[in-house]
Amino acid sequence: MLADPVKLSFPNFRLLWTSLVGRIGSNDLLLFAVLFPIAVRTIPEILAGPWPLGTDTVWIYAPFLNGVSKQGLWPPLEGILSIRSAPLFFVLVGTVEALVGADPFLLIKAAAPLLHGFLVFSMFYFAKKGLRWDRSRCILVVVLASLYFIPLRFSWDMYKNGFGLGLLILAFTHFKPDRTWKDRVAFLSFAVSSLLTSELTAFLIGGAAGILFLLDRLRGKRWSWEIAAAAAIALFAVLVYAGALFPAAPAETPLAALARGPLFPYDYVGARDGIYGYTSILDVYASVCVVSAIVLAPLIPFAWLGVHYERRLWALSGILGVCSFSVLVVPFAAIPIWHRWLFMLVFPLIFFNAHGLTRCRRSIAVLFLVGIVVLGTSFIVLPPGNPLPYFTNPETLPHLPSSMMQSTVPLENCQQIVDALRWLNGIPFNQSVLVAPTPFVGWAQLYSTIPRIYGYVIPAQVDGGNFSGYQHVFLLYWAPQQGWYASQAMPTGMVPIHLSGQIAIYQRSAGI
Repeated sequence: MLADPVKLSFPNFRLLWTSLVGRIGSNDLLLFAVLFPIAVRTIPEILAGPWPLGTDTVWIYAPFLNGVSKQGLWPPLEGILSIRSAPLFFVLVGTVEALVGADPFLLIKAAAPLLHGFLVFSMFYFAKKGLRWDRSRCILVVVLASLYFIPLRFSWDMYKNGFGLGLLILAFTHFKPDRTWKDRVAFLSFAVSSLLTSELTAFLIGGAAGILFLLDRLRGKRWSWEIAAAAAIALFAVLVYAGALFPAAPAETPLAALARGPLFPYDYVGARDGIYGYTSILDVYASVCVVSAIVLAPLIPFAWLGVHYERRLWALSGILGVCSFSVLVVPFAAIPIWHRWLFMLVFPLIFFNAHGLTRCRRSIAVLFLVGIVVLGTSFIVLPPGNPLPYFTNPETLPHLPSSMMQSTVPLENCQQIVDALRWLNGIPFNQSVLVAPTPFVGWAQLYSTIPRIYGYVIPAQVDGGNFSGYQHVFLLYWAPQQGWYASQAMPTGMVPIHLSGQIAIYQRSAGI
């Protein structure tokens, strides 16, 4: 007898999913939640070879670890504390570096998959213990969090933010209606660890804890000391990070000061700090709408289907939604870093999405997961020179890379930067200073022997700077008309003196 042609051309997805869930038993589910995201995130590190992935990796974390390897933990950590940055993540990775003495890039390449695994595990833990979901929905949470491109974006270089978010999710796992004394202590411990890890999660904990505290009071429930304590500590931490308490002293530098407005409220239209470059309100609206559509569109349909009342998810979603879209209401006086809040909004949506997928036909759910796999795989493996078109919109590129296969520059240019700096190291110039735009300053700090290295955001900082105490002013940047060269990022009077592939060393002309 011939098989049913409908069944041959369209497999029985219900049996396929049931078989998959059945194979992942209760004992294996924990291993799956940890090892699957680690395996996924290891792939780009292997493809990248010895070179790092991510902008902040080269700009912030690798120079910090390099400083630890040369000076010990305290001097670099003192620098982190002096700018009022959340210190816990630096303490942890700095301690590991001090103990093992590994190459900074190697340590970060090993840590990135583990951090991705930790973040995904925290979401699994919330689904399993906090929401008490069944295996099917827990597996969906792990798969979505491992492969969706926004969690992967966090693992690319947003290490502090991702680690802090994982700790926050663990904290709210223990904020259950029937919580015990151990749950209360666990909640406060994870919450404090999170707010010491990331400035953004400190604000998020304070806001969400405040909402939950008010909801309890409005319902006449017993006063929750742990949620009040978390909100109070978070408020103090936010005031410190924002500089309202114990403001940081300005760093000594020959560069001209960068014109900055107040951190809060933040003027997106008038911002000149290198993060945003909007010239009009229409630019703001266009950017927010396009980026929001690309980031949220794949999740919203099933998230809408899976919406249910879960006050922790609603509190987090509400705070993140306000922080993401206040810029549309008052772009001249809004909450700063709107795109970071938008990225974090994805995480509660993943829970709603997983719940929604279990309410629809299995065939539709599997097709959706296939689309997530295509997006995630493309984001992981395709080179930035040939990315998936979905990730190439000019509005998203300042915040979301077209591919994970790059650091501050394409991977093929990394060795060229090292070679250029090694050439400069061999030139016996005295009283020299090296300047570099943000994408290059981390490389300079890692490979240059010039003692004075300064990174600039806009070239006006160099043009208006005071370099009278130096005989030679060098610049590390793209060679003219090569790579991602942009004339608007070049200080005036710079003349190329050495080329290394697409990378150049420039020297400032005499008399400037």
